[in-house]
Order: sequence, then C-alpha cells, then structure tokens
Amino acid sequence: MDSSTTAEQLLCGEVVPGKKHWVEAVGIIKLSAGCGDERCLGYPNGIPSVLTWDHRPGQVKLFEVSQAAQGRSRTGRFVQPAKGNEVPKGIKWPDMLAEMAKCDVVCRNCHAVRTVERLTKPGPPAG
Repeated sequence: MDSSTTAEQLLCGEVVPGKKHWVEAVGIIKLSAGCGDERCLGYPNGIPSVLTWDHRPGQVKLFEVSQAAQGRSRTGRFVQPAKGNEVPKGIKWPDMLAEMAKCDVVCRNCHAVRTVERLTKPGPPAG
C-alpha cells in the first residue's frame, strides 16, 4: 500500500492491503470519515487514534475492527458469539469491510457519550 491510497480505493476493494498494513488502512478510512456524530464539538484532526468504530444498535458485532487490525485478540463487550477472548481466526479484508459497514466512525468523546446513552436507555444493550 502506498501513500496515495485513498479511503475510497480501500472501501471498494480496489486496493486490498496486506495484514501488516491494516492499521494504516483502517486509519485512512477513519480520517476520511471523521466523527459522524452531529453533536461533536471537535477533536484533533489528522490523528486516526482519536476516532473509533461505534457499532450501530441492532448490529451483531463479530469483532472489534481496531483490535483485529492490530492482530489483537481482545473482543470487548457485546461481541457475538461471546466465547473466549479471541478474534475470529482467518479474518480477511472483506470481513473487515463488512464489520466496518456496521459502524459509525466517531471520536472517542462522542463514542463515550453514545455508550452511556445506550447503557442508560431501557432495552437490550447495543455495541
């Protein structure tokens, strides 16, 4: 993957990064999207680590995108199936794209606010 790779190329599958470039590819996609919460008051631009993947309510979270991109096994809360702490083996780039499609990109502050709202709202917990 070279420095001219765009989020659009990654999302449409025109460019398929090798696993060692997944963190960079996921960062490009996050920066392209920016914080998707309309209430956001701002965040440091150009730093992908301040943006997170927030699974939309009702979506089945198979794994955490950022964790899988880093090759880590932590899956977090509300992951289905909730067996052990392993990211599903054999994840390929199309699996990453499918999981990202279930999410909104939001800054860490907005993610925290959304999570509190979801956890304090009556009903089943959501990702």
